[in-house]
Amino acid sequence: MFGSTDAASKYSLTEQLMEGSALCHLDLGSGYPVFPLSEALVNLVIEGSRIALQASERFSKTERLLQLQESVGNLLHIPVSLRGKIRPTFSGAVALERVFVAIEEIARSSGNQGLTAIVTEPSIDLSRLLLSERSDIKIVAVPRIESFEETLVDRLITTLEFEARLSPHRKLLVLLDSPSNPLGLVLDKNSLDGLSTACGCVGATLIVDHCFLLAGVQSPKMLPNLFRIDGSVCDWIGVWDTGKTIDMGGDKLGFVIPGNLRMSSAVDKSLSVIQSGPSKRAIEIFSRLLRAPALIDYLNEAGRICRVNLNQLQAGIPSTMYVPSPRAGTFGCVHVPNFTEGSDALRSAWMNAGVSVISGRTFFDSFQEGTPFLRVSLLRDPVFFKSAIDLSRRWSDRPPCL
Repeated sequence: MFGSTDAASKYSLTEQLMEGSALCHLDLGSGYPVFPLSEALVNLVIEGSRIALQASERFSKTERLLQLQESVGNLLHIPVSLRGKIRPTFSGAVALERVFVAIEEIARSSGNQGLTAIVTEPSIDLSRLLLSERSDIKIVAVPRIESFEETLVDRLITTLEFEARLSPHRKLLVLLDSPSNPLGLVLDKNSLDGLSTACGCVGATLIVDHCFLLAGVQSPKMLPNLFRIDGSVCDWIGVWDTGKTIDMGGDKLGFVIPGNLRMSSAVDKSLSVIQSGPSKRAIEIFSRLLRAPALIDYLNEAGRICRVNLNQLQAGIPSTMYVPSPRAGTFGCVHVPNFTEGSDALRSAWMNAGVSVISGRTFFDSFQEGTPFLRVSLLRDPVFFKSAIDLSRRWSDRPPCL
């Protein structure tokens, strides 16, 4: 049996997902959507798979990649001038790792003495884990406080300017996600403009993971994004993948979107190490799916489901808990103010009831988690979701405060 529910151990997000899969009947931990594609979209998947398996030489991979870039560009409203720079890869994790390699190479070629990464917390642990594998890396965390979102960019800029003065010979990068995972906070247009200008002033690279979100409680509303930022203002790179948007049973693509030629060249060099890109099948399928009119209906339905489940969550939990309404995204966070044992122990209680969730402590490294919370995925069939919430109220080892 994988792992344990020992609250003394801090598991990564991936480890918690594996443990939840092994031990639990109902999954609210994974961020992958779980509701069926429409028949029209299923037919596109079948057709794309059929064409890829035929291995016909009538359609070149270059032609299909151009179609994929155009599909992504239209869907995400990426300016035409940037669409030729869109690079697909196997997943968002691979995309982010290759971006960090590209930034390291830029730092070396520019004569920088090491890399300083400014990150926000709470945030998904993947970025910190990938950064920690780099050589001569300094990670500086900035707290993202739910009640004071408007001050986040001020804190980031202050930290950025301080690190530039402290270590002027180090390469600086700012890494954030908007919408944030797990809190669902969003940087507005003015915040993005201010942060990009500050990055440009000190030569820092701005990296935005989850740089665009199509499905979530905000759908069909479009969110502010960095694609509109002029690449001459600062070096920036966006990372996006289909995994939290389209239920493809685990199949997904990641995309790297560089903001200017300098970033594009560095990204291409880092991706060349992989030697081969996504499979022909993946390119065939997603170039079709991402431009299909039926996908918009699917995404709107995903937004409706998220809102229904958020309402079910807020109404179904005990009065000792509360769930803030995220501004965007497919996650909800269950906060338990009077629970003193921490979110790992809280997760254990839900696990014992057969419901897989993610501990809030996973999203912190430099700071204490404060009020314990659990992250749950809202993009589930509403009947399934309600069953999980009902079951979570009936755990056998109910903490006294609950």
